[in-house]
Amino acid sequence: MERFGWRKEGGAGALSPRSATEAITRTITASLDIEPRALADQLATDSEERLRGVEKTIESLRVDFDDAHIAHLLESAQHWAQHRGDQQLHELAREEDALTHEAEETDEVSDELREALLKNAEKQRKRMTELAKTSDVRVELDSIDLLRRRTDLLRRKDRAAPLLQAYRQLDEQLELLAGALEWVARSWDQEVQRAIDEARGK
Repeated sequence: MERFGWRKEGGAGALSPRSATEAITRTITASLDIEPRALADQLATDSEERLRGVEKTIESLRVDFDDAHIAHLLESAQHWAQHRGDQQLHELAREEDALTHEAEETDEVSDELREALLKNAEKQRKRMTELAKTSDVRVELDSIDLLRRRTDLLRRKDRAAPLLQAYRQLDEQLELLAGALEWVARSWDQEVQRAIDEARGK
């Protein structure tokens, strides 16, 4: 760490790499042959283009949903991303697939089968509610306003170290928001296509 220009203040104690970020970044970027203002403009321009992509996805979802529902789906996407490996959910999903297949293969769905499907759906809902309490929801629908402001602020940075640190935080949040919205849009497209196929008897 000292090789990169950082010395821990206060002598002995726990190492805090976060406190060394700016000093280390400043040392590494000192030899970069680029003017910080020019870099700031490039990074802001890139972020603005990505934001336009996010806004386009939101507008496409608004054709079918209001903002409150989009916000709920966005939160659900983050729950799923964090808990998709949950063993209990996988077992319930496999059970649902088996029950659904059985229902599709019969001319008339029995009361027992219908009850089993309802119980499965309730178990999945209950499990997701339990997992949601441990989820870290990091982006919301109105996060895009904050990201716009952060993008504008990039152009005001005149030193490489704070510029790159600000961009790293912006990039992480923007990636999360774009990824979650893409998951929502893709899932909805699949649902629409499934409904179309069912209507056509496929």
